[in-house]
Amino acid sequence: MTAAIRAADQGARVLMIEKTDYFGGTSAMSGGVLWLPNSPLSTPAGGEESEDKARDYMRAVIDEEQLHDRIDTFVQTVPEFIDYLHTNTHLRLDVLANFPDMYPDQPGFQMHRCHEARPFDGKLLDEDLDKLRPQHPQTSLFGLIGWTASESLALQARGKGWWKVAASMVLRYVFDLPQRLRTLRDRRQVLGGALVGSLWRSARERKVELMLNCGATELLREEGRVVGVRAQRNGREITIGARRGVILSSGGFEKNDAMREKYLDGPTAAAWSAGSPGNTGEMIEAGIALGAAVSHMGDAWWGPTITLPGEPQARMLVIEKNLPHSLIVNRVRKRFRLT
Repeated sequence: MTAAIRAADQGARVLMIEKTDYFGGTSAMSGGVLWLPNSPLSTPAGGEESEDKARDYMRAVIDEEQLHDRIDTFVQTVPEFIDYLHTNTHLRLDVLANFPDMYPDQPGFQMHRCHEARPFDGKLLDEDLDKLRPQHPQTSLFGLIGWTASESLALQARGKGWWKVAASMVLRYVFDLPQRLRTLRDRRQVLGGALVGSLWRSARERKVELMLNCGATELLREEGRVVGVRAQRNGREITIGARRGVILSSGGFEKNDAMREKYLDGPTAAAWSAGSPGNTGEMIEAGIALGAAVSHMGDAWWGPTITLPGEPQARMLVIEKNLPHSLIVNRVRKRFRLT
């Protein structure tokens, strides 16, 4: 969506297509946290950030010399990126002061690089709120009430005043009577819903078009140039031409058993993933078919998951494995160790 907004600001007529009946993908389902090193918001929030520290950390973690130029460009343009979002879109980012980098033993480690979107009033999307992919059940209170990353931390860690946070959330949800009479869905969008909802409102204002239930199946090429896509829309094959380019932002392949078997260590199964059901990898395969280079296909953001009866998506154990005085056991009551 950020690419769509930027393209529209450069004068392009933009069409976004989405394979499923909801837009937003895993981003909308997720915690919506953006890791942004060298952010101008970090130091005012109490961090000790600098471009050098951000570059040192990324180079140490990634440790691939051929990517140094790309890392440097990313680090240098983060301030411009945030300024563009805050100046030209409805998205507003705040620093999560208590969220550390993932590798504390690396040079340049910091605490103030994670950012979350401010809550967003779903009413501003009108009927499009019903088309925004809902939050994952584990990223909300009782599976219904949205919470920010900061609120989640207070509730699950039982920090000082946590019950006041919980009470205010429940009361706000219950007394939003116009929304409760219409649906159980929380109108206050947070986490990934706030991220995607804010961006979609901005894209919609620019007349960006959106087609749901329209999944690309093939990239069309003429004279060495991609000129469009072939897609399935509501069960019918269509061709969509592109005068200025096609941007692929189609997620991973975690819901594709065949690709998991090909690229990931076993055992593996799509049912174990908490990702969006639309992430089945067709556009990765379409790019490979045209000769695109791929790398790190065996890498992922790994974590233990569980499946619950009646829920279509697995739950990822993010908080549970960090709680004190707890044990994690498998279905035959055997404790297992995370490695």
